[in-house]
Amino acid sequence: MTTQIRHVLIGFRKSIGSQQIVASDLGISRQYLSAIEKGTRNPTVKLMVKMSNYFGVSEKKLFPDLFFTNKCHESLHL
Repeated sequence: MTTQIRHVLIGFRKSIGSQQIVASDLGISRQYLSAIEKGTRNPTVKLMVKMSNYFGVSEKKLFPDLFFTNKCHESLHL
């Protein structure tokens, strides 16, 4: 994951609580959440959806670098 995504994710996580609390709520290990935040592991698509629902934000807001913007669409002629 990119640095921007990691910072966004960490910010949302800190608004809820510790890694242990959030990981437990999401049904994953604290170590896995820590690795996602460090950028050494990537969440599955299913986990990304679960995280966005958990934090009450869209997937695009939680993982901004994974979605095209209008500018990208224009450059690709989509």
